[in-house]
Amino acid sequence: MCEENRLNLCVKMDNETIYTFHATIDEAMIVQTAKEIEEVLLYHGASVYKIKEIFSVLVEVMQNILFYSSNTKELPNNKKEARGSLSLSYDSTNDTYKLESCNLIQSKEKKKIKHYIEEINALSKEELRQLYKTKLRSRENKHKQGAGLGLIVIAKRSSMPIEVKFEKNAHNLYCYKQTLYI
Repeated sequence: MCEENRLNLCVKMDNETIYTFHATIDEAMIVQTAKEIEEVLLYHGASVYKIKEIFSVLVEVMQNILFYSSNTKELPNNKKEARGSLSLSYDSTNDTYKLESCNLIQSKEKKKIKHYIEEINALSKEELRQLYKTKLRSRENKHKQGAGLGLIVIAKRSSMPIEVKFEKNAHNLYCYKQTLYI
């Protein structure tokens, strides 16, 4: 799943594929793709509230793939491109969207990501809101991609804790798999 040389995205509603996309991911296509998915979900009757939650999480997940994948390429004019996999599926029996993502990361990143997600998963929604506000105002953990808010935004919007798996590959990289429920 993570070894593909582009972003593979599949959207399903009750096991029926309603949208597919295959390309390398770059900053311009993140919002464009999220908007296309938003339109497809609206057309298929998804609630506006859920669509806003999905849009926000989808953008954050794609940005994480773009900014932190081991296979991210630097392009001219401060542009980047990366590859990974995303799957968004809807189950009408429990009105839940499941977003699964996969991208390659360096082994040194595994411990940091795992620790940070464990910390975030231990917080209540109110504690996540407070952490978000604190990080937004603080200079701590700021970097060129932002203030380290992406996983907090994802956790705030998710209806269950963030699930993660790390699978080592033959190139001493890890396939970082993340599952979210919205």
